[in-house]
Amino acid sequence: MSDALQNTCMIYKPTLMERMWRKLGYRYHLGDEPDDGREALPGWQSVETRFCFSFADRLRLFATGKLHVRHVSHTDTPSPKDMRSRVDWHILAPGAKH
Repeated sequence: MSDALQNTCMIYKPTLMERMWRKLGYRYHLGDEPDDGREALPGWQSVETRFCFSFADRLRLFATGKLHVRHVSHTDTPSPKDMRSRVDWHILAPGAKH
């Protein structure tokens, strides 16, 4: 790696709207990448899940504040050639414990 590339860094500065949303509690966490990077790990799997709630779901979620999310993944072992994942979710009813 050349010195020019090695000594260059970029700093991301959040926009005003991003800072305002974060102060209102809309936060996120990105997990740490492996030390050797993803390329060093054969069979690395990344799952991204996005929830889009209807207006009725939003009211249900507002009433209980409880969302149960279950991620199920299957990896073919010992050599991971086939990987499958599924996400199940439901909004818990008022008074439900789990």
